[in-house]
Amino acid sequence: MLSSLVVLLGVAHALPLSWQPSVDNCTEGWIKQNRDHFSFGKDTDPGEFDQRYFTFTDFYRPGGPLFFYVGNEGPVEIYVNHTGLMWELGSDLGALLVFAEHRYYGKTQAYPDGTPDCLRYLTIEQALADYSVLIDHLFDEYALPASTATIAFGGSYGGMLASAFRYKYPHIVDGAIAASAPIFAIGGVTPDPSKASFNEIITRDAGPVCAKRFRDTLKLVYKLSETEEGRDLLRANLRWCNDSVLANSTSLADDIVEWASAPWGYLAMGNFPYPSNYITAAMNVGGGADLPAHPVRVACEPFERLENLHGSDEGTDKDMFWPPRLFDPVQYKGECTEKYGVRSDSWAGLQFLRNMADAVASMSNVVFSNGKVDPWG
Repeated sequence: MLSSLVVLLGVAHALPLSWQPSVDNCTEGWIKQNRDHFSFGKDTDPGEFDQRYFTFTDFYRPGGPLFFYVGNEGPVEIYVNHTGLMWELGSDLGALLVFAEHRYYGKTQAYPDGTPDCLRYLTIEQALADYSVLIDHLFDEYALPASTATIAFGGSYGGMLASAFRYKYPHIVDGAIAASAPIFAIGGVTPDPSKASFNEIITRDAGPVCAKRFRDTLKLVYKLSETEEGRDLLRANLRWCNDSVLANSTSLADDIVEWASAPWGYLAMGNFPYPSNYITAAMNVGGGADLPAHPVRVACEPFERLENLHGSDEGTDKDMFWPPRLFDPVQYKGECTEKYGVRSDSWAGLQFLRNMADAVASMSNVVFSNGKVDPWG
């Protein structure tokens, strides 16, 4: 889940090293936040926590805007280091840059580890309230004029937050850049999103030859999983260590397909035209090493060298990379309740964007950017 704007403008243009996207060039700050912004009785007050944020003031000129990164599901350093557009435009427009960390992520922990029943305050509403309190604090701390334009930036889930921030707090946020924001993924939103669009984008990123041969490989996996000899071959070649799944051919094949398919979505999210460690840093894999430019194409090279696989010759963006799998919202809600002890209802559409056409029409100054590379967008 990744800002397509970073793809377009992620490399700073001739900025001095002290102005490059980096937490090393920023000042770390902290602010007290209420765990629950919407409880007002003294007996129901769950207390406070410390929220972290970073500021960069070197660009700021009197009258310049406040650029506010709406932190999403990860340590905020990742977004400081990789949101190049804010730094480029900030340099040009004399902006004050602020990167806020989302509650429950990074060092912004609402509760100590292991605290039972603590996720009830991990909601979009609470996170947006945090950001509104922080912006109010920043106006006081930096003596910003009331006329200062505040622009929210965010990508992926952060893009959803940026658009919702403008929608719910128009008196605080004057505009938003919502990059690769999967706003149609909210339950209960109309019109329904295309359930195939995620896989279509990954398939297009890979290209017809790679997609066809990857699908043919998956067909071979399902074929081999039908016999004991084939399952032994899969276990030996894929180093499959869980013997318990080998008795069930369908389970084995489904597990292998799930395992083999997942990396393609992450590679597509980080399918930049230049080397980047955004995905490896965000996922905490590979020691944060750079992925190569166009990593999906690089990952496809072994498949494109294969000559002995046979299957459909279509290979279009409608001819999916892997077999379609149905999303079961009832099962998903049940797993969420069982694992985290919280209830997941279709409240987000009612709160924010129930009818997408009406909601977007009622907004102003929101840019929904999408480079058609990130499947979440």
